[in-house]
Amino acid sequence: MEPKYWKYINFVGQMENINEDTEKLLKRVGAWEEYGENGWGPNRDKSINQASGGSQSHKTGSSSKVYKWFTPEKERLVENFYIDDYENPSFNFTITNLTQPIIDGKILKHNDTIYQHNDWDGAPIVVARYKLIFFTIPKVGDTKWKQVFRRMEQHMDWKEVGGPKGLPHDPHQNGLRYLYDYSLEDADAMMTSPEWTKAIFVRSPKDRFLSVYSQMNDHVAEIDQRCCPQNPGCSSILKDMVQFIGLMKTCYSGHWAPYSERFDEKWWNHIDFIGRLETVDVDSEKLLRSIGAWESIGKTGWGDHGNEAVFVKEEDAFQSVHEALGRYTSQADKLLNDYYKADYENPHLNFTSKMIYVMRSGH
Repeated sequence: MEPKYWKYINFVGQMENINEDTEKLLKRVGAWEEYGENGWGPNRDKSINQASGGSQSHKTGSSSKVYKWFTPEKERLVENFYIDDYENPSFNFTITNLTQPIIDGKILKHNDTIYQHNDWDGAPIVVARYKLIFFTIPKVGDTKWKQVFRRMEQHMDWKEVGGPKGLPHDPHQNGLRYLYDYSLEDADAMMTSPEWTKAIFVRSPKDRFLSVYSQMNDHVAEIDQRCCPQNPGCSSILKDMVQFIGLMKTCYSGHWAPYSERFDEKWWNHIDFIGRLETVDVDSEKLLRSIGAWESIGKTGWGDHGNEAVFVKEEDAFQSVHEALGRYTSQADKLLNDYYKADYENPHLNFTSKMIYVMRSGH
């Protein structure tokens, strides 16, 4: 149910303690003696607890099977799926970690988002030879950055994009290493060590949204596949920018999700380089120089003729933003302020939520 109602729930029972909690609830509402204490069982001479056999009636013995069917990776996926329940104070659940013990004294935990396996950009990329940990973000130059990292790892086909291997994105085939490829101890040490650079590039939330909105209008099938695969057709809302923002709230995608949801809040203090897409030509050089990779990786070898730097200032880099501005309204602006509230309030990102100036003909 909606989070606003949880504060009104004043009794939460647990299946693991069903007998005790059932009696507590019925006594609390004055129904134990009349409805719970007797009248149950085949001869109606038992309490509701006795009739259940002294334990929950549909116990499955699942704990004895956990090591046969459960793996640490699957357990992490389950924990991540139910993270809202674990964080709900009304439930008082704890992550028991059935398949692998959580190591005390470590900041990084098995169920942290940055340690999860995902198809594309769940965990950060690790380039050990440059002691770099990089958090990729869709619509913020992630394709070229992955080419950079594949070049760092000396892959001969580092320029390749697309094709049957899904380069450079597919983590199963791109030849890159991710944080989850390291043991928990090593990954924790890398993320907290001042010797390692932890970097991310970001983009103004509204510019990023307009870019996504423009792209989705050219790839409507992606919306149907992601947001309504069982009943395609929700992509029709792309005709209305306000309705699309409403869909964003119920359909998660890394393309438009707030940066503050990219990983657990505790890690922002460990990010020591935040670049901007708006100044990517300058910031990319700063980052690559800081790790000693500018001369060999970033300074040249890029562009159609291989004589350009990795990122150059492009006059039409934000053309998609300008194309989407025609549908931008003050209502859309207010909705985006709310949707990206966490990003605007994140002191590490230093974004401003001022309204985008919409140029219209004759103004």
